[in-house]
Amino acid sequence: MDEADRHGRMGIRKVEVGGGGKGAINQPKSEEERHAAAQRCVDGLELTLPTVIDSMDNAINHAYGAWPDRLFVIGVDGILRFQGEPGPKGFDVEAWDAAIKQVLQEPLTATPAEDDTPPTQ
Repeated sequence: MDEADRHGRMGIRKVEVGGGGKGAINQPKSEEERHAAAQRCVDGLELTLPTVIDSMDNAINHAYGAWPDRLFVIGVDGILRFQGEPGPKGFDVEAWDAAIKQVLQEPLTATPAEDDTPPTQ
């Protein structure tokens, strides 16, 4: 994330798409633009993992303290199982990996949590 994003101003977010920093994505001004920008990143980075997009008010970002970047693990029941410290300096890849392995050992019959309200900090 660049400085303009950090301070919540409209700006340009540079995205490494296909290597070499090809292109920049304007800060989205609508849900449709945000979805299109996310799809461009998913396609350009050839992501195969599920990708979620926050609402325009960044409610999830604020609820989970996800900025600048964090590693999370959410179980199949929708419950947050791991929240790392702000990265990249706070990344604990070993703890993240352990949380992923633990969730992968859980039965896939789990149902989503009834209360899907994000925790407050």
